[in-house]
Amino acid sequence: MNDSDEIVVTGGKPLNGTIKIQGSKNAALPIMAAAFLSEGTSVLRGCPRIADVFLMEKILRDLGAVSWWQGHDLYLDCSQAEGTVITEHFPEKCGLP
Repeated sequence: MNDSDEIVVTGGKPLNGTIKIQGSKNAALPIMAAAFLSEGTSVLRGCPRIADVFLMEKILRDLGAVSWWQGHDLYLDCSQAEGTVITEHFPEKCGLP
């Protein structure tokens, strides 16, 4: 859809109901990085379960974070994380080129 497109609803009956908005990778990745700097547990609600997010989760775990999923909510406990360097061979460990 473009900005000039529109949706026209006809039928004489009001709309009602709910829709679920999918999480955004472009929002999740920087939030995950920021969570690494925080004390305690951060929760990303509605986090997309996609390869980029899983890779970032592996990187944070490699640095000492603890993470787990409950449905589409990602929990990141970085309170004990002390890592500061991502090894140059990390992509190879994850099976990336």
